[in-house]
Amino acid sequence: MKKLTFIACTLLAMVGYFFLQEAPSDKQDPFIGLVSNNQQQEEALRLSQRHFASQKLKELTIANAQCKKSQKDFGSQVQSVHDILIRALEHELRNGKTMQELLRYSGQYNGFYSSYKDLLREAVFNIEKDKYQYTSAIDILYEWDGLSVIEGFSTIKSPLIVEALKLFEEHAEGMKLPFQLASEVDNSVLYALVENERHFNTYLESPLSVGGSTVVSPSILFSLAAGNLNIDEFKQVIASKSFTVNDVAVAVTNNMPYEHIEAMLSQTVSIGTMPLAVQSHDDFYGNFYGNLADVAASVHNVKLLKLLASYNVEPSNEPGVISGLDIAIANLPNQPEDYADLASFDSKYVDTINYLVQKGFKAHGAHIQFEELDYFFFSATYGARLSSHDVLSPELKQALRGVSLVEEHEYIQGDREKDDSLISKAIEAMEISKKVVQDQSKQCAEIRQELLTAEGFSDSREIYDLFDRLEKEQENIAARLHDIDPVLVDIWWDKRFDSSMDQSSDFIAMLRDQAFQQAFEYSTSKTLSEYETNALLYVLVHSNVDALSIWRARVEQIAPTNLMVFKHLSINHWQWLRSERFDFTIKDKFEKGLFVPAALNSSDAIKLLLELGMSPNFDMLGLDVLDVLLDESYNKGKLHDSLADIIPFVKKIERSHFARVARLKQFFPKEYEKLLKLNHHFSVAEGTLINKFKSQL
Repeated sequence: MKKLTFIACTLLAMVGYFFLQEAPSDKQDPFIGLVSNNQQQEEALRLSQRHFASQKLKELTIANAQCKKSQKDFGSQVQSVHDILIRALEHELRNGKTMQELLRYSGQYNGFYSSYKDLLREAVFNIEKDKYQYTSAIDILYEWDGLSVIEGFSTIKSPLIVEALKLFEEHAEGMKLPFQLASEVDNSVLYALVENERHFNTYLESPLSVGGSTVVSPSILFSLAAGNLNIDEFKQVIASKSFTVNDVAVAVTNNMPYEHIEAMLSQTVSIGTMPLAVQSHDDFYGNFYGNLADVAASVHNVKLLKLLASYNVEPSNEPGVISGLDIAIANLPNQPEDYADLASFDSKYVDTINYLVQKGFKAHGAHIQFEELDYFFFSATYGARLSSHDVLSPELKQALRGVSLVEEHEYIQGDREKDDSLISKAIEAMEISKKVVQDQSKQCAEIRQELLTAEGFSDSREIYDLFDRLEKEQENIAARLHDIDPVLVDIWWDKRFDSSMDQSSDFIAMLRDQAFQQAFEYSTSKTLSEYETNALLYVLVHSNVDALSIWRARVEQIAPTNLMVFKHLSINHWQWLRSERFDFTIKDKFEKGLFVPAALNSSDAIKLLLELGMSPNFDMLGLDVLDVLLDESYNKGKLHDSLADIIPFVKKIERSHFARVARLKQFFPKEYEKLLKLNHHFSVAEGTLINKFKSQL
């Protein structure tokens, strides 16, 4: 989970960089060092330049690299397995089968990263999607007018944001980057949105998300921002436009005034279809809206429910799936603070429940009566859960007592035995494909272990067993790990890194909104958190002069978590920082400086630090620059060019250094001889053990 969180934060930071950047100066290309750092290209280049100690190691290394690539594509492999069943479900739905009927096959399905009901939901969405005009081509944003309605989009910055979004165009599934509406929207921007004749209702699927919508279009942006127009002007602006239920649903969930929604509905095509823009695709407990009436029920708007009824659009009511009453109940307030002032508690919640009950709707759930317990637990197949225990308003609790529950005999799930039906055959085909993916994962694990054994490295289980043992003793853990091998200290620190630290911050919002003067004043009056410091460092190292000023103005010099952001910078960025007189003596929270990330970057980065008169530190815990350069020499099968520059600073060759030299001697004896020519003191004694813990930097 930590790694997933880190990856997500890294992606957000990359887009955040482009989002925050001012217009690039003539001397700096803002894309240098990011676009060029394509990981797959780096890996291919690294393998092509590497020397191998034996043919077997070469074959295992290449096979392991292919496994890593396969692991990166694992999501696509899983999706391919899911698609077998999804396509079959789509076929049956198109031929008139109901969701309730298809849920009866769920007992045949053995879970594989998604539940049967989730795949059925995706099949429904795929069918509904054909009714709209969708695109995943982010370049379409260049054709849209009125994008300045989104905070941060402007004539200068929009191209930078679009290009940043394109970096994730092929890998954006499930990832959302929420943007806000601009705090002030001029009416001319709204008119510009309406003037997007060709693409007014074209929905872009991308990481870009505004107002909680899973897609973006000129029509949706208009729906989000046009509520402040007076009703007469609003009607005039939309007079020649047509809307879809996607646009109306976004307007409803973002509290557009009733009169405006009423006007939109009069110009909405296919008013009874399913709105996809507000659906939950991944959340197991997310709402499932069959139509606009379900959306109205979710926001407890009886007036809108009655208006939609006049269009013959009633809430869903499918036993075993979901009902409009389920949706209304699932979206009731459920936190104690929501009921802090019962005297002013909004009556819309009781009104909606009573309205739907009077219309004959039932809810899914159970009435729990056991000894002194007496409450309702509401739970639909598609929908969030709610216990009447969480409802603290007496009136609302009483309204819930009047809810009729769907009886179990009204629907059956998971009872269908395997037969010759399309769904049964699809589930069987899925099992075969699933086994292929699982066997491949098992084979890759065996290749990984064989490679570690051939190289003489321990696997991660041994490392974490060691951590567990020392953590139980709780005495000088870092120092004891350093004595075994400095790399263990870095791995242990990374393991303990609090990836769940609070990321909500006014300061981060200021950076995102380009309010650099406010951020400057904030940093001079308040101590930045570690997370805020990390974010600021990321922005400033990518050639942002404003962020550099903020960095220097900090009231307290809180250290960042680590300095690995420098590892991936192009040398042009290092030189830009030097030209701006950045303080390269910076240290992270563990007192580690820049020589290690510089060693992982390039010989040019090492030379830059040395030219500044800096000297490497060999006295701190964890890997030092000599350890890293020796590791890199082994990894590439070639002595690192920077060793000649660093060795003169070495006063004492530590046991960890000798262990890495011994590894060079065993696997690359010619490179070992070259090292001895640089300094004969690196000669290793007979029987010196090679290092057995692999760096994860």
